[in-house]
Amino acid sequence: MDAQAAADTAQASPVSERHTVAEPFRLDSSQVTARLGVAPGVGLSTEEAAARASDCGMNQLAEPARRPEWLKFLDQFRNWLIGILLVAAVVAGAIGDVKDAVVITVVLQINAVLGYVQERRAERSLEALRRMLVLTARVRRDGREQVVEARTLVPGDVVLMEAGDRVPADGRLTVAESVEVAEAALTGESQPVVKDVAAVDPAGVADMPLGERTSILFMNTAVTRGRAEMVVTATGMRTELGTIAEALRTGAEPRSPLQVQLDSLGRRLALLSGVAVAAYALTAFVHGEGLADIALRAVALASPRSPKGCPPYWL
Repeated sequence: MDAQAAADTAQASPVSERHTVAEPFRLDSSQVTARLGVAPGVGLSTEEAAARASDCGMNQLAEPARRPEWLKFLDQFRNWLIGILLVAAVVAGAIGDVKDAVVITVVLQINAVLGYVQERRAERSLEALRRMLVLTARVRRDGREQVVEARTLVPGDVVLMEAGDRVPADGRLTVAESVEVAEAALTGESQPVVKDVAAVDPAGVADMPLGERTSILFMNTAVTRGRAEMVVTATGMRTELGTIAEALRTGAEPRSPLQVQLDSLGRRLALLSGVAVAAYALTAFVHGEGLADIALRAVALASPRSPKGCPPYWL
């Protein structure tokens, strides 16, 4: 098996600890290069780069997870409020209240279609990220400059960039001459960020925002000014861009506080509706009302308590 094939098969393999540096922006560049076992003026040897590629995998984003389209559509009904409405529609249809059953069903279908479309947009966003990746990179290997495929970069590679270049991987700056980088696509910062080689917050403030890590360059951002050299610290799915891609690929992105509150509200409404309907049904039955009338009023009681227009996954 050649080095490239071995690297492809190692994409999902654990990365050796000697090829990783935790929070490199807090360390001096000399500490980072020492931990990665590379001399910035020489770079990695061809043999070492091939060995690390076998260990770390290729510098590329993983293929998006594929699920049958019909399962993606059914996923839109996995919600407490939607469940209440589905039960209400079934009961309404069973007792002959066709109008309510049809209205509820139509609303649920509209919600499901909109949720499905939103998921497809997320998939297209991931594919757009993949298409934006840099194809080649200028590196220093074996003591000389050369151009290689960006997907073959490994932790420890010394990458050389200047104004107009796109950053091919995450890396710690070792040389920065009047460097500014556009990071809007990653951090939302509208203006280019000034970068330098100085360590950032060596004392260790937890969870430092990406925009404040001025000694780090991030994959797929663009150098707008100056000349820079960096040592690669993360590749592929282990980059910050890879974290975003993984969230889009798996749907595992953290939910917003509003989404959490809406989900909690849905559970409470489901519980309250169930208790109210059960209490009403029991009381009506004791008073001798017919089952059809009880069911009809139960649907009327439960349905308005489910906000049809804003299921949590819309947000």
